[in-house]
Amino acid sequence: MLGETDTLVVAQVLKATIRDSAEPLLIPDSAYEPLIRAAAAHADTPETLVSELRAVVDGFSPTYSAACGLVFRFLAKVATFSKENKMSEKNLAVVFAPTALRSTNPDPMAEMVNMKHSILVVEMMITNAEEIFPDHLEVLVSPKGTEYTAEAI
Repeated sequence: MLGETDTLVVAQVLKATIRDSAEPLLIPDSAYEPLIRAAAAHADTPETLVSELRAVVDGFSPTYSAACGLVFRFLAKVATFSKENKMSEKNLAVVFAPTALRSTNPDPMAEMVNMKHSILVVEMMITNAEEIFPDHLEVLVSPKGTEYTAEAI
């Protein structure tokens, strides 16, 4: 079982790895616009938004889907300790949205304009990870052959 300090360290390393990667590790570039459009269109209807997010995720490769499922389930687990760590789903989304959901537009103002939608997408992915990410893609195999599952986190 992870202790409070261990969880913080894992989250910080995860964020730095995602942020510093040249290629997106969680959400492919091609999904940015559809996810932002879904959040803009359905911000007031969470059930519809979750359905739209699931539809976009269904188009991910198995590797992206598995990686997202594992990470967002992990973040959901971190949020269960929000009374102790102050990291609710919303707070985690504020921290992770800029690195998990990156715009391909080089104009920083474009990304700033969409930030509230990015945060909403990430928050909904954390809150509804079990529903958005398919169960049959819960296993992620590293290049070294190590299997990572949602249950192992």
